[in-house]
Amino acid sequence: LPQQAVRVLEASATGRVRIATSYSVREALYGIAPPEGMITAAVEDERAKHLLLSALEVSEPAALKLVRVTVREGGTSAIFGDIVAYSDDAETNLFIVLDGDHRPKSPIPSDGSLPQGLRELKDLISEATRGPNSSGPSLRISNAEKATRYLQFLRDRVMYLPGETPESVVWNEAKVSEIVDRVLPAAVLEKKDYKERLRAAADLAPGIDDETIYKQLVAHRLRDGTDTCSQLLALASRIRNS
Repeated sequence: LPQQAVRVLEASATGRVRIATSYSVREALYGIAPPEGMITAAVEDERAKHLLLSALEVSEPAALKLVRVTVREGGTSAIFGDIVAYSDDAETNLFIVLDGDHRPKSPIPSDGSLPQGLRELKDLISEATRGPNSSGPSLRISNAEKATRYLQFLRDRVMYLPGETPESVVWNEAKVSEIVDRVLPAAVLEKKDYKERLRAAADLAPGIDDETIYKQLVAHRLRDGTDTCSQLLALASRIRNS
């Protein structure tokens, strides 16, 4: 059945039945028998993990039973190295969610438009994995078939946050001012690094740390109805409905 045709009947403690329409196929089947494999989403750090888990929960609380979000120590270099093995295994229950600063400048072509030669394929991989760095990671890809599979995985299984970093995705000046109970001075707003902004904002309110502010901003962003909110929920839905 298509996704929009799925209906889940849930019995409440009072005996009434609720018809739920927001479940993915995996989530609907979980109540009958847990599926064989959970979906795994790998992210760069703990803040990206909290953001993605929160988006999944807002999208559909049942998703947390089926999606495991893990932090890959070593950052993007380690993740891009892992993809060499992932792409060989044709893994279908795995996604990678990277910060938006690693989004390729150009989309990866469809299979029919990919180059054939190893050098051209590796040049395309370098462009797709460079991110904010001057060059991409050093990868052991020895033939055109492996390079093609790598690019296919990047295209189909790697997604990006709708902002350069988790902190920039959720930043909201008015909300931060509300949390610290004062107007943010220029010394805070002039900081280009949003991690530094959060730390500087936390320094204005003794007893509140930057992690507390971040988590409140995540909760606010996922309910504010902005384009960024919609993009986060769409990302979560794509993972759930894989």
